[in-house]
Amino acid sequence: MEAMAERWTDDRMDDLEHQVESLDRHMEQGFGGLRVEIAGLRTDVNNQVGGIRAEVSEQVGGLRAEMGEQIGGLRTEVSEQIGGLRGEMSDRTDGLRGEMNMRFDRLEARFDKLVYALIGLSASMFAAMMGLIAAVILSL
Repeated sequence: MEAMAERWTDDRMDDLEHQVESLDRHMEQGFGGLRVEIAGLRTDVNNQVGGIRAEVSEQVGGLRAEMGEQIGGLRTEVSEQIGGLRGEMSDRTDGLRGEMNMRFDRLEARFDKLVYALIGLSASMFAAMMGLIAAVILSL
């Protein structure tokens, strides 16, 4: 009985070995196909990523240009507004200077009148004192 068991076991082992080899070849073919498919997918992904990078780069460049134009426009607008404010301030300060000069001229005229009045008063007092001194001298 041992001879039969050995042979039956050997045939089963040979059959199992052939099945394992067949399965191994089949798996290797399947993995080989997967490797080719994965390599193709990598190429597709790399191409798509490259396209996306180019598109994003183009859009970022467009945004930079648009922002540059807008910032340039804002600079121009701000410069114009500042120029207008400077002109307005200059006009207002010129007006204030004119008004201040007019008021100072009126004040100066008042001081001139006051000085003339004081000089007149001083001259009158001097004349009165001279007359008093002369009267005192004559009365002696």
